[in-house]
Amino acid sequence: MDGFLLSIDDNKRKLALAHLVEHGFSQVDPVQGTRPDSPEPTVQEISDCICAGHYECTKRYTEKPKRSRHIIIFEDDCRFLGTLAADTIQKAVDFLDENYKWGSFHVGHVPLGLLLPLKNSATVWRSLTPFAAHCYVLNGETAAKLIETVPKSNWRRPYLVEGMRLVSSNERFAMFPSIAMQNQIPKELKAVLGTRITYHTGCRIMEGLTLSLTVAILVIFALLSFFLIRGLYRSSVS
Repeated sequence: MDGFLLSIDDNKRKLALAHLVEHGFSQVDPVQGTRPDSPEPTVQEISDCICAGHYECTKRYTEKPKRSRHIIIFEDDCRFLGTLAADTIQKAVDFLDENYKWGSFHVGHVPLGLLLPLKNSATVWRSLTPFAAHCYVLNGETAAKLIETVPKSNWRRPYLVEGMRLVSSNERFAMFPSIAMQNQIPKELKAVLGTRITYHTGCRIMEGLTLSLTVAILVIFALLSFFLIRGLYRSSVS
């Protein structure tokens, strides 16, 4: 995979590159991000700059004469759990290549929608609305299509990056549980998670809540189907 590290700070970039090397990523190209013009930028202005940076990473990938099959994008506050994340991610992507038509694979994410397990994989799940873009993989064909059809001005949340709204919902996948976290709580999530809870713990809580919600919905659906079928059967008999 072609790797790109998005950063606006030289020191953070150096630390992030060293962290990526520790986890087995040998070829990662740094990409300079942009800062908002406003001295006190809004969350939307900050997110617009972040999305523009992800656009630049994807565009550079599509312009490379000898690009690899897929692209992986990191933000400079991404930190991996465990060891040798590169091998773990590559195995997951190989699994997707062999078994599914896919567009995006979120390695670091917070699921805000249904999570659905896949057959023959304990770590790769369908995530209908993955949120948080500190590490994700784009299928190379998807990356090229997005650059060809979506202008830079339209790379905005929630349509691109994170939720990948322009990637079909049945082509969105994620690693569960996530193996990548941010090293600090994003400003927009502090109000939700509070200051006494770590981002890592908050993500695990949200993952657990999402999984519980998924199970509850599937149980309710199964019960409704059962009672509907039983009602139809009784009506046909009578």
